[in-house]
Amino acid sequence: MEDQNNVWLTVREAAKRARCGVKTVYREVVAGRLRAARVGGRRSLRFRPEWVDAWMEASANGGVLVGEHEPQEFAGGHAVAIAPTVHHAGW
Repeated sequence: MEDQNNVWLTVREAAKRARCGVKTVYREVVAGRLRAARVGGRRSLRFRPEWVDAWMEASANGGVLVGEHEPQEFAGGHAVAIAPTVHHAGW
C-alpha cells in the first residue's frame, strides 16, 4: 500500500480529482486560490490531494486564500503563485 503522505498529483491528476479542466487548475494556481509546488521543469507542478480538496471546499463555501502571494513566472510567460494554505475568507 502506498504511503498517503507521499502522494503528489500532477496537474492532470489534480484536474481529474476536481472534475475540471487542466486550464482551470492553472488559472486557480495563478490566481493564488490553489496551492501548488513547482518541481523539476519549468511547467512541472505538483499538488497534494488535500490541497485540491481544500480548494474545492473553499470554492464551495465562498472562501478564498488568505495572504499575499506573489505570482512567479514559468514557461510560456505564465505566472504561478505558490500559495502556502487555504482559509475561508469570503470573496
